[in-house]
Formats: sequence, structure tokens, C-alpha cells
Amino acid sequence: MNEEKKGYAKGGKLPIIIALAIVLGLVGFRMVSLFTPDDKVEEEPISVEVTKAEMMDIITSAPIAARVKPIEEVNVLPLMQGKVTGVYANVGDKVVAGEILFSIDASQLESKINQAQEAERVAADTFDRMKTLYSEGAVAYQDYEQAKLNYVNAQQSYIQAASAYEDCNVKSPISGYITANNLNVGTLPPQTQPSMIVADVSSLVVEAEISESVVAVINEGDSVEVYVDSVSKEPISGVIKSISPAPTAGKMTYPIKVALPKTEKVKAGMFAKIQIVNSGKQDVLCVPSDSVMIKDGEKTLAILKKDKPKFVKVTTGIDNGKYVEIIDGITEGTLVITKGQQYVKEGEAVKLIKKEAAKDE
Repeated sequence: MNEEKKGYAKGGKLPIIIALAIVLGLVGFRMVSLFTPDDKVEEEPISVEVTKAEMMDIITSAPIAARVKPIEEVNVLPLMQGKVTGVYANVGDKVVAGEILFSIDASQLESKINQAQEAERVAADTFDRMKTLYSEGAVAYQDYEQAKLNYVNAQQSYIQAASAYEDCNVKSPISGYITANNLNVGTLPPQTQPSMIVADVSSLVVEAEISESVVAVINEGDSVEVYVDSVSKEPISGVIKSISPAPTAGKMTYPIKVALPKTEKVKAGMFAKIQIVNSGKQDVLCVPSDSVMIKDGEKTLAILKKDKPKFVKVTTGIDNGKYVEIIDGITEGTLVITKGQQYVKEGEAVKLIKKEAAKDE
């Protein structure tokens, strides 16, 4: 009986062991298959953007920092010394040419002008009397001439005194707006800055300094693009009004003025940027500048030929940072990869994000 049980135990365990071995084998195989890469999985093609090489006009330009200024701006200074007795215009006020802006103490000049006026009257009476006497032969010619000279000198003295008195009322030399006022009643005008500044803002100009390389390629009357970023990102068309024939003292730059069209948004004092064309060509083959890459030390484009990338060496010309001229290497209509060209491989399929009708080479 015991032997039968032993035999049954041995016979009963064997199938179980075999079954466990099969299960473990299947599990192991499954685990290995999960963590083993499938060599047959295909890689995702590189995504690229493309555009066609096309004929266009291309220019290069130099950005010049500038400042918007009034067409005319005048520093107002008193011609006479003395305390300020009156201020009749403030910053922002509109004034006309000849309008009194402020006055200087003229009390000391009042007595001088009275004396000069009296001296002129006396000299005039004396000359009239001497003229009558000379015509009657009662005085010598020298006495007549001396009386005449005294009268002329007295007239000049009175005119000078009257002019000095008039200068105590300081007038605006131009029509415009007061942009600075450095005066206070009862004090002397400042010595190191203008008493007032008057600006004619009826039209505006942009002033800048340019190098000798730029001044050589521009002329008065040329149109230029002016950017005033605080107003708009769009350019304003300006015209070169003047170019200095000589550089600024102590510098090697030439002052220029660019006239701007009348606009309410652009104000005097704003910062500006002038785009001056250095060089340009018309109707030449161009592609986006970013599409050109350096490969094996040479300028290269990645183009599509039968929907697959191909690298071609090119010769470039003018480059303005946005487009570049292609002198040799491709033809008009060639489909050029503009994004993703650094990652493609020649002859391998790509995924087009932007596709244009290609001209097959």
C-alpha cells in the first residue's frame, strides 16, 4: 500500500512540474518580446517646410539711429543784462514771430534814452540855425559842417539808446511753440542755457550722422524709410533734405536731414531709425537667407527632387538678412527646403508641412 502511494506521488508531481515549466517559459518569452526592440519599426520622416526659388528685387540697407526734430528750433537769449521783470509765455504756448516773450529791467536805460533824445533835439536846432546862417554867409563852412556832424552823431546815439531800450522786450524770432522756459521773474537770466526755446513743428525732420561709406551712395532728394517704433512698426516714407558736405568737427560722420510727411502721431524728440539702401539688384533669383547652410565648408541648399532631399552647392550674392541672391546652383522654381534642412538625409523621404508645386529638375 505504501509503495502504491509513493508511486502515485512520483507520478502525480511530474505533470505539475512540466506544466509550471511551460507557463514560466511562456511568461519569459513574453517579457523578452516586450523589452526587445522591433527592428522592423519604421522611423518617422523628418518634417520640413519648402518654398520655390523666385525672381525678385533685392536690396541691402543700413539702419541709422536718428532723432525727430522740428523744422526749425531757436534758442532765445536776451541782448541786455538785467533782472527779468516779466514772463509772458510758458512751455506749450503757441507764439508768433515778433511776440514779446519776456522783459528785462530797463530802468537804467530810460534816463539814457531821455538824455539821447534831448541831445538829438538840441543838435537838430543847432544845425537848423547854422544852416540858415551859412546860407546868409554869416558863418564859415567848417562851422556848418561841424554842426551837421554833431546832429548826425546825436541821431545815431538816440537810435542806439532806443534800440537798447527796445531790446529789453525780448521777442520771438519765429512762429512756433515754447518748448523750454528757464526764467523766473526777479532773477537774472541763466548764463549756461537759453532763456527760452521756440520750435516750429509745422513740419518735422529726422537728423542723423552717417559714415563716409553711406554718404557716398545717397543723394539729396532720395527716398528713405524711417521707422518710429513708438508710433508704428510700419515705415514712414521720408526724403533726404540735406547732406553736409563736410564731416562734423572732430568726427568722421556727416550730418543729414530727412524730411517727414505731416502726421499727428510723430512728435519732435522721438527716437527714429533711418533705413538707407547700400546696394541692390533687380530681378535676380532669390531664396530665404535661412535656407542656406554650410556643408563641408561650402554654401549649400537642400532641395526636393522627386519628393526627396538633395544637397546642391550654390554661389550667393547680395544678402539682406531676409533673402539672399543665388548666382549659381539652382534655377527659378526649384523647391528649396527652408526649415528642417539641417536634419534631412539625401534620398530619404520627408514629410512636407508646406508644399508648393515643384519644378522637377
